[in-house]
Amino acid sequence: MAMSHMSLDERADFVEDILHYDFTNRSILYEALRSAGALALTGRAHRSDGNKDLAQIGDAVLRLILVMDGYEARASRGYINQVVSSMASNPHLAQMGSKAGLENLILINPSQASVSPGVMAQTVEAILGAVYLDSEMDVQSVRAVMAALNLGWPVAPLGRLARDRHRIARWRGQLSRTSPNTFSVGLVLVSRPGPL
Repeated sequence: MAMSHMSLDERADFVEDILHYDFTNRSILYEALRSAGALALTGRAHRSDGNKDLAQIGDAVLRLILVMDGYEARASRGYINQVVSSMASNPHLAQMGSKAGLENLILINPSQASVSPGVMAQTVEAILGAVYLDSEMDVQSVRAVMAALNLGWPVAPLGRLARDRHRIARWRGQLSRTSPNTFSVGLVLVSRPGPL
């Protein structure tokens, strides 16, 4: 079946599989998938500007969760701001939405031939906003969906962790030779859902 001829329920099934989240209220997911200018669906209430209102909520909760995760990781404010600017940027959101396979599931303006990067980014934000509202404002649910879309707090690549572990071992050796009062330095790996 061609994606453009899929029903809303079929689209919602695909999106829920991608997100690993089942909506209690699917109408909010339908709203998240409807970009501005997309044809109104008969018999369903809709907002005239599509998913823009949900995208505003999603953008705010995405930034909040990234800041909270940065705080928990004891990152500097500067690094947190850098991560938020990068991860919540429209190009990054569009890229992650496309990689997840959302392109053919979005209802677009009939005058558009395909989903633009701006529409994709806005839809990803709208989906996060929809999950936030559907889950009764549960940030853990949104965090899990962010992980499914590869939008979670960045984890150091394994190569970097190995280099850091060796660097710490060298420092530890140098300190034990030069200082009568030695101390221990360890490296702790934190497990979070999502890719490394």
